[in-house]
Amino acid sequence: MKYRQAITEQVAEIIRARCARGEAVARLRRWTEDSVIEKDRKAFVAAAEETLAGIHEGNFARYRIRPSEFEEWQAVWNEASCKRLNNAT
Repeated sequence: MKYRQAITEQVAEIIRARCARGEAVARLRRWTEDSVIEKDRKAFVAAAEETLAGIHEGNFARYRIRPSEFEEWQAVWNEASCKRLNNAT
């Protein structure tokens, strides 16, 4: 993918900022408005979301994230997932 480096950078920024899912998507969409050509924006956001969903203890280091940053982000990310699931019932 031609935006591989940009996705890596945006994912790292989202983790460092401890963004929950909804906030992460909003941030990605805002960023793409100035940085990604229009026809590629949806695919970029989808790829970044997929990347975020796949980050775990065994691969977060490739994003140059410290363990403490990962743990803090993961708590927020997982909490948002639990709230969403609880609201659905």
